[in-house]
Amino acid sequence: MQTGLSLEFKGLKVIQFLFAIIPTLCETAMAATIAITFLGFKLETALMLGFATSGVNLGVTIPNMSELHNLGFGRRSGIAYILIAASVI
Repeated sequence: MQTGLSLEFKGLKVIQFLFAIIPTLCETAMAATIAITFLGFKLETALMLGFATSGVNLGVTIPNMSELHNLGFGRRSGIAYILIAASVI
């Protein structure tokens, strides 16, 4: 099992931040909006639900990105590193 110890962050901090924070916040906002509108949740509960469900895709993203990286895809641009690091945040 790989743990992401081979990640390299040379000059990718802003891109990593944007790839990590913006999709998570958008997914959380949509889940919270749906929970408030259709389920009648309070704002705090809806946000907890949104943040909890936005982290579910880690089991899918990390193994696939590691496999693509091992096959040589995205090594020059570092996109596999960015996506793995962004999904962990």
